[in-house]
Order: sequence, then C-alpha cells, then structure tokens
Amino acid sequence: MIIYILFSITLGIEGGFFELKGKDVVSPSFGPSFGIFCDFPLIPNLSYTLSLQKGSGGASTRTAAIFYDSLGVGTVLSGVVGEEFKYNKGILSTNWLPFSKIISPSLSLRLGLISWSFVSEKEIAKSLNGNEFKKISLFIGGGGGVRSNLFGFLLSIEAFADFIFSEDKDWETGFGNYDDNEWSTELTFRVGKQF
Repeated sequence: MIIYILFSITLGIEGGFFELKGKDVVSPSFGPSFGIFCDFPLIPNLSYTLSLQKGSGGASTRTAAIFYDSLGVGTVLSGVVGEEFKYNKGILSTNWLPFSKIISPSLSLRLGLISWSFVSEKEIAKSLNGNEFKKISLFIGGGGGVRSNLFGFLLSIEAFADFIFSEDKDWETGFGNYDDNEWSTELTFRVGKQF
C-alpha cells in the first residue's frame, strides 16, 4: 500500500451570497459574504479548506416575553425585531474531488463556529426582555460544486447548506422565547493561487 502526501497549499479570497432561514426568522433575503481561505490536499482527490468569512443577510426575528402584573398574572407579549443578520464564521471543510481533471465536481462536509447577531439601525437588536440578539454557535453543513485547477490557480463555485445550533430556551437571560435552531444557504465563489 502506498500513501501519498501532497505538499502544496492554495491561498485565496472568496465571495458570495448568504441567506438565513428558520422558524423564528422573518423576511429573509440574500446578502453578501466575503472571506479568505487556505486549501491543502493531503492525499489525491481529498483536500481540506480553512476559511474565515464575514457577511450579512436581510432578516428579522421573533421575540417574546412574559410580563407579570401586581397579582402575579403573566401576560405574553410578542414582536419582531432586527433588520439584518450579521455574522463571522470560522470553517473547516473536507472536500472530495472524485476526478483528477482540470475541471472536477466537488462534494464538501464542513464544521465551524459562527458569531452572529441581529442588527437594527447599526445597533444589536434587543429582545422584549432586554437581552441582545447575539451569540456564538456551532454549525455543520455540506455542499457541492465545481472546481478548476488551471495554471496554478484554483477557481470554484460551490453551494452550501448549514445547520446552526442556535436554539435558546431561556426566557429570562436568553432571547425571551423558545427560539429554535436556524439554517442557512450560501453560494460561494473562490479564486486562489497554488504555492
């Protein structure tokens, strides 16, 4: 059995479009994303990608809170806050390229952390109980696309879907309602130089 270890690295930039989805997300729309990436193969047809990404998308979120009167009777109030979803991501991807060709399809699995917030008028939106809508969450996802290695450059276009573990059940110190997990869709274009 022969084990191949490939010593090369590709550094580059990426950009694309991002949209947040979820049960508590209201009026989502695509927004821009930008980032840098480092791609390195370890064995033929398999590579790893580390990327840092920043982006946003149009979105609001539902919020609720319980208010008690002097007799201790609780009333639930609800509303919608925020105009934009902003995020920073750190991502580790495993990429499978089934064909060693100049142009090849690719399949990816990825894992990462996302630091996110809902923003309104450039300020972090607050829930009805006064807490800020911001958090750091774990996410997992996958996707596919097409890659090209030509003259020492990597060009790719890939679509991803990520599941974000952002659930918040705490009425007092959380977002004020039983907040479910979210997910996102993303289209990413990459250009990199191989060294």
